[in-house]
Formats: sequence, C-alpha cells, structure tokens
Amino acid sequence: MNSEKANKIGSIIGTILGTIIVIGIVIGIGYLGFNLLKGVFEPRPWKGMFFPDTSNPGYTSVTKDFKTLEECRAWAINEAKDSSLSSGVWTYQCGKNCELNNKNSIGNINTYDCEQIRK
Repeated sequence: MNSEKANKIGSIIGTILGTIIVIGIVIGIGYLGFNLLKGVFEPRPWKGMFFPDTSNPGYTSVTKDFKTLEECRAWAINEAKDSSLSSGVWTYQCGKNCELNNKNSIGNINTYDCEQIRK
C-alpha cells in the first residue's frame, strides 16, 4: 500500500471517529440538559404553607411547591428545625392543587383555595 492511499484511509477514519465523538458529545449534553430541565417543568401539585406562630395563623412566612405530600411534610419539619422553633409554636398545611385567592388575600398575606388540605 502506498503512503498516499494510507493517508487517505487514515483521514477518512479520523473524520468518522471525529464525527462519532461529536455526535456522542451532543447527545450527552442534550440528555443532561433534558434531565436538568425536566425537574423545572414537572408538575408540583402540593403547596406547603408554614406558620411559625400558631397564635397568629394569618402570618405565613414561607410557601413552597412540592411534587408529593411527603416532600411537603418533610419541608415543614425542616423549616421548624432551621428556625429553632419548639413543638406547638409552629404549624403547617399542605394543600393540593391550590390557586391563589386574590379576593381573600390581605395586604402581603396570600390565601389559597385548595382541593384538599393535609398535615
């Protein structure tokens, strides 16, 4: 085999391998991007509402959305721990498929209408 033919075959093989590597990288980046964005667009039907002071249930310090009731419950317990609140001082609610109720909202306090409320 002459060197010109060998160079041509080497060039073709190099081009094929380079193309395969580029395709693999593009597929890998696409897969990673899809998995990262999937969490952004997944439905989060549960809304957690944390009340740090049971004597003032109109005050909600934090609301957050969750995929499951269990995630909502765990979040509320962690909110209390992070705020060093003792038992009986705080409470929470987890509402399913909640919508903001602008008619009953007072000042900065939002109220929600939910299909069901759980603890």
